[in-house]
Amino acid sequence: MDTNPFEESKKLLKGYDAEKFTQNPVEFSKKMEERLMEAINDKPKEQELEEIKKPDTPEEIPPHKIVGSPEYYEERYNRLLLTTYHDGNVTYMNGQDLDPTDDNEIEMRKQILNTLYINLAVCYMKLKHFDLAKKVLKDLFKLKGENSLYCYWMACARACNLNSDLEQLNLAKQEILKANILKDTETMYVQNDRHVLDIAGLGNYKEAYNELILFVEQRI
Repeated sequence: MDTNPFEESKKLLKGYDAEKFTQNPVEFSKKMEERLMEAINDKPKEQELEEIKKPDTPEEIPPHKIVGSPEYYEERYNRLLLTTYHDGNVTYMNGQDLDPTDDNEIEMRKQILNTLYINLAVCYMKLKHFDLAKKVLKDLFKLKGENSLYCYWMACARACNLNSDLEQLNLAKQEILKANILKDTETMYVQNDRHVLDIAGLGNYKEAYNELILFVEQRI
């Protein structure tokens, strides 16, 4: 992108009446989206003239406009972060609506569902519906396969249930030990620094895994 959408959003928010936002969030969202698009597309005349002189070749196309490029998906992701969603700008789509040849779209959908499944399972555990939490996590397993987060939360669902018998607790121990091994091989943990993981709420994952291991062993 030629401009930073986060910086542009700060400029656009200056002077906006917060009370109006709380009264009519839909109108606020639409207005902010319009103003953001205007700010992003508002280029200096010199830059426009320079672009007219350049030949329209594939090499000259901005990276964020090339479908499938990392910059293309980064630009879309930035816009997602700055958008308030409501019934007026959301269109329902399921997996069948996606292009089966676009691996990035498929992976993005899986990541969204992954987050939703985990959040739903955690909510069920908070309400002490542990069997429902395990059913949701089984759907997560079908979607993403065995990974450290699946093993961690399944172990939680078994260990935090006071009605779990010794067999269930032993399964929980196996799962959390497996999660502790898998986490050291997964890209999410290996390639990201602590501050990046903090943003995703995973900064203390090592401590959380070790604490759950101790908790399961104490219960057994």
